[in-house]
Amino acid sequence: MNRKLNLLFAVSLSLAGVAAAQDSTMAPTAAQFNALNDSYMKTKAVVDKMSRISAGGYIQAQYQLADSLGAKAPVDGGAFGAQTDSRFLVRRARMNVKYNGVDTKLVLEVDVSGNTLTWEDAYAQFTEPFWHSISLTVGNQNQPYGFEIQQSSSAMEWVERSRLEQNIFHGEKDLGAVIGINPTKDMGVASYLNLSAGLFNGAEGGQVAVPNTTANPNSAVNPTGVAVNNKLNFIGRLGVKAPMPDMGFEVDGGVSAYIGYAQDAAGTHLKTISEADGDSMVATTGDSLKYYTRDAFGGDLQVTYKIPVIGNMQLRGEYTAGVAPTTASGTTPYGNSVLPLVTRNFEGWYAAWIQNFTDMFQTVVRYDEYDPNTDVSGTSITKAKGFTTNDIKYDDWGLGLNYIYNPNLKFLAWVTIPTNETTGLAGYTDSYSGTVYTFRMQVKI
Repeated sequence: MNRKLNLLFAVSLSLAGVAAAQDSTMAPTAAQFNALNDSYMKTKAVVDKMSRISAGGYIQAQYQLADSLGAKAPVDGGAFGAQTDSRFLVRRARMNVKYNGVDTKLVLEVDVSGNTLTWEDAYAQFTEPFWHSISLTVGNQNQPYGFEIQQSSSAMEWVERSRLEQNIFHGEKDLGAVIGINPTKDMGVASYLNLSAGLFNGAEGGQVAVPNTTANPNSAVNPTGVAVNNKLNFIGRLGVKAPMPDMGFEVDGGVSAYIGYAQDAAGTHLKTISEADGDSMVATTGDSLKYYTRDAFGGDLQVTYKIPVIGNMQLRGEYTAGVAPTTASGTTPYGNSVLPLVTRNFEGWYAAWIQNFTDMFQTVVRYDEYDPNTDVSGTSITKAKGFTTNDIKYDDWGLGLNYIYNPNLKFLAWVTIPTNETTGLAGYTDSYSGTVYTFRMQVKI
């Protein structure tokens, strides 16, 4: 754009010179020349400012088919209706605006796929001007934990994140402040390291419990992600990235930690304990507004190898374990809940093989496992002992074929095969297979 303006300015001066040669009475005065130059500089300033603003977004529209009516526990887009085994969905419809200033960045992104308008990203970022390696990001943003949470939904090779991530890090976003350290290539060995760490409200995805009512005993949900107690949660990841271009390899990995709290407003706390006749979910009366630990620790690894002629192959995996305080009716961590608080030890992991064939085709094989309560398993999970479906362990196999038509258009065909552990709960005395097929078209600008 600047080159075009410079060319226009030069042509204007040339025409003025030609006119002056034909008629000396039309030669531009110094005042006219200065006015023309001022006009050019103002136009250039406007163009420079507009060039720093960009808009984008994407829509993921899909059709899904389940192998049975009312599939119980799919991870791909939520449960089906009781009399439904097929559906169309707009899974995500995101719009964003970005401003890249001098050492500053502003990002706003909203989602319009549901029946309400929700904001995903809303943050400001400052990068120091000396090494351009240290940044401060404040606002609603990705939680800096692991790999899967921080990967854009539009770049994922599968249709949904792992079952653990959907339960423990529901929504991926939170309000907080993060310090990022990303050394540049000219810093030697230090350039292989990166660090993101910050403090957050601990109410990711807008999952904030507020006082319940008679009409709605499960309470409402506040979509703003505002703080729910007087403690902030720490989230951080230390990463290592080692490119080996001569060998066609790239290794990327890291260790992550989530150290936080949940507050019990009900004065009742439940946990799994060992008894003579087996494990039980037992309620203990505690102090109102008591804090309970909410922790998660894990590691992630991505190994990429460029196979000659065929394309890139990547092996990817993550593991996380910790303690999750939730309500009895769910496995999503809550803070300041007016319902009895349940603390469970959990763990989960996934492993995936991603194989590219040229730049257009991609096959994926993925396995993930999530155990929301590692202290009890199998037929010990019974209603009489106080356990629910939220204590059941699941395994999920996923197979996919992706077709990248161009950078803006992608098609995904994906199947997820979930299997639960056999328990003593009605409806789960056998392994349940709620296979779901997803066919998605994604358009991105």
